[in-house]
Amino acid sequence: MVHRFRILISDRNRRVRQYLAREMKTLGYSIVDIGGVEELWPLLAQENDIDLIIFDPEIVRGNPGEAFRRIQKIKPELPVIIHTFGEELPAGLTPLSWPHLVLKSGPSAERLKEAVDELLCRSYPERYEKTDSADDPKAETT
Repeated sequence: MVHRFRILISDRNRRVRQYLAREMKTLGYSIVDIGGVEELWPLLAQENDIDLIIFDPEIVRGNPGEAFRRIQKIKPELPVIIHTFGEELPAGLTPLSWPHLVLKSGPSAERLKEAVDELLCRSYPERYEKTDSADDPKAETT
């Protein structure tokens, strides 16, 4: 696949951010990572090329729901995936009510990569391209 997308990864744990960044870079994404919500607001306020946020509610001191609503107010078109253990979900959100929620358990990195791929494809169909199967070394030949 050809990816020309920039993803913002938010997580308080530096090792988690680094791991997710490595995983996303293997898929061709450009990465910006932040460890606190105070780093998020200046990035969203300026004109930038962030295409998707992986949002861990733990980066927020206080109410994660307020931070999430603020993201939606600043950049309503920006897709956001909530990546969480579940106990710190923003008020009113449950795993069943939020379609872009990936719980941190088991193989969450694989589920997260799938969610990112699906959401970017749906959000930016004109920019999202799949390579021709002839160019894909993993494609089956018959």
